[in-house]
Amino acid sequence: MLPNYRPDCAVERLFQSTSDNLAMPMLPIRVKAAERELLLMSDLAGLSIEGTFVRPEGATGGGLLRLKIAQDRSEGVIGLDNLGSDTVGPLQMANVVTFNDALHGFETTTLTGVITPQHPDRMSLVQMMQSYPVGSSGLSAGYSLVYLRQHPDGGAGAPDIDVTSAMGTAFLSYPFVRTLDRSLWGQAELTIRNEDVDFRSPRRLDKALFQELATGRWIKEKRNLLITGPCGVGKTWLACALGQRACRDNATVIYKRLPRLFSELQLAHDDGRFPRIFRQLVKADLLILDDWGPERMTAPQRRDLMEIVEDRYGNGATLVTSQLPVDAWHDIIDEPTFADAILDRLIHNAHRLPLEGPSMRKTRDAPVAKTVDEQTDT
Repeated sequence: MLPNYRPDCAVERLFQSTSDNLAMPMLPIRVKAAERELLLMSDLAGLSIEGTFVRPEGATGGGLLRLKIAQDRSEGVIGLDNLGSDTVGPLQMANVVTFNDALHGFETTTLTGVITPQHPDRMSLVQMMQSYPVGSSGLSAGYSLVYLRQHPDGGAGAPDIDVTSAMGTAFLSYPFVRTLDRSLWGQAELTIRNEDVDFRSPRRLDKALFQELATGRWIKEKRNLLITGPCGVGKTWLACALGQRACRDNATVIYKRLPRLFSELQLAHDDGRFPRIFRQLVKADLLILDDWGPERMTAPQRRDLMEIVEDRYGNGATLVTSQLPVDAWHDIIDEPTFADAILDRLIHNAHRLPLEGPSMRKTRDAPVAKTVDEQTDT
């Protein structure tokens, strides 16, 4: 190394250059330039730095970038996922840091954080997981602490929703054997600041059926609900109102926009969080999948959805909203065998709530009818 040469300054300049490229407004990642900078940073800093760039299967460009930095017994992973868009830029960033034997107890400590850089108020997740070896057979025991806050963006006229949850879990894990876990404590809050349901609008909302659905009996019976209709008729609004009511009845509810869920699962496959996220989706009393379609599903998306509906069938209620009629869902799945299997499990014994009419966003400032609670009390 040259005398009086400070590699940390060079690393800082290179890192600043890379971070400037990724900062807003976020532009497509220049793969070759990023690879060259990673190699130089690795040499100068004495770290092991690896970069992986994956383009999506679709033709829209964009991709997934993962950076892995390791030194001694610790390593960190940063993932940038721009959902296949060249112009929007990264919509999700995951940071995972793992410390091995930091406390000299042969333990493994993992810290995970997930945010949406452009809209940090929409989603934030923080997780700490620590495991200790038990004996020399590969068995390990540990605990996990998780905090999650979501503020989904449903567009103009959609309900104002906040989802906040925190939980603690203890687990036993053995190589190649399913992890056994037990919830220690947990709390969740789903807040909808506008839960009014207008039965006067010309969207042909079946009042008797909706009042029956608001009782939550269909959730206890582990049946599904399919809400369809054109843009702006209030599908998300009604779905979240039913989810709010289910929360009041002490049911566990998970709300996911389907396009964003697919992106989250893709990233989870890469950083090892998929089994835990999958168990949460399967165990929920009510899983709300908002905004089905209109883009056709990729092969990984079909497989993930098939696993979810297969394990939830007969074990939990699923609510799906879509602008497309149910008859068109087969084409969205885009593979006949998977489509038959997925739709058979979703449609069988499902309630259907088809909506029609013009967008309610044009009249959302008009006086509204009674709330769900008031409607069901009459």
